[in-house]
Amino acid sequence: MQLLSRFRLDEFAIEAEAIRSVFSDLEVLDRMLSLLESRRNKSLRSIADYRNDFAKQVREVSNRVIDADGLIQLENRAARRSA
Repeated sequence: MQLLSRFRLDEFAIEAEAIRSVFSDLEVLDRMLSLLESRRNKSLRSIADYRNDFAKQVREVSNRVIDADGLIQLENRAARRSA
């Protein structure tokens, strides 16, 4: 601290110089992180879309099964009445 104060500097001057010396590397890392974040978000959207589509398909099939089950029950009742 005494040495720094002789040059009217403080610990923030060291930090600033360290950042300045690796700034181009930090820029590359920032771009890479942005790209990876974008890819992650796209993947999450794809998963959400898949889940929604899958849920819709399950609902449709279950509705058909329920409707078919009801139809079978009605047919069975009608058959018992006519017998």
